[in-house]
Amino acid sequence: MAAFACLRAALEYDTGLTSVMALSMYQPKQRVTVDLSNLTIQGVSFSQNVQKALGSVVRQVSAEPPVYLVELLFSFKGIKLVEVPGERMRAA
Repeated sequence: MAAFACLRAALEYDTGLTSVMALSMYQPKQRVTVDLSNLTIQGVSFSQNVQKALGSVVRQVSAEPPVYLVELLFSFKGIKLVEVPGERMRAA
């Protein structure tokens, strides 16, 4: 992770970018925890208690803002695939 921070700082310095979207923070098949609290996905509202749902990154679906398709380890009311903003994800 330190290497990513150094690379990001170098690119920001060289290009003036405040964020580097050419580099994906999460890779396919990477295990992550996602915070689904207070989100509504496919008509299902997640309570404030769903702050650490375990899953694997399928792919990045948006670069700006970063959004990822995540396959959850456990189904929540039949929902197994969710699109999650990058700021609601952490490497597991």
